[in-house]
Amino acid sequence: MGTKGIKVIIAFICATLMLTACNKDDIDYIIRHNEDKVSINEGVAGTVYERYGDWMPCAGCSNPNRGERAIVREVYVYEYTRIADLDSATRYDYSDLIPIDRMPKRLVGSTVSDEEGFYEIALPAGNYSVFLIENGRVYWVGRDSYGGMEPVTVKAGEVTLRNVLLDHAVY
Repeated sequence: MGTKGIKVIIAFICATLMLTACNKDDIDYIIRHNEDKVSINEGVAGTVYERYGDWMPCAGCSNPNRGERAIVREVYVYEYTRIADLDSATRYDYSDLIPIDRMPKRLVGSTVSDEEGFYEIALPAGNYSVFLIENGRVYWVGRDSYGGMEPVTVKAGEVTLRNVLLDHAVY
């Protein structure tokens, strides 16, 4: 294949990548778009999204029954909460779904994400845990090396971007 053929292939690949990068259903596009919506001066903001379907690895195949999408959910921010702060029944019986009335720390803010998953909560500087509410329970996925659940640090005069995942996928 000559130089001209290679240039045509490269141009085609670049055009395809540009079109897929601008897909309004693409979660990365939505996250970038939501960053422009921030209207607070100090606190936490981001996108709430769900991962769903079969994410099992398979060589040379793609699974159309899996994906990620922005979702509407209640977002609760508590004082920084560690797994060790939970009582033993909560810690072992519910794993990542904790009854709201069993949360050991103080609720400091809440909101509901919009149709594009965007949320923002004005908070003073400090350390917090960001949770989703799913079926009346507090849901979390990530933690830090100290056992902090869905940790986020807000610095004075800054908005911390924190995307929150509701993981319904199969791995």
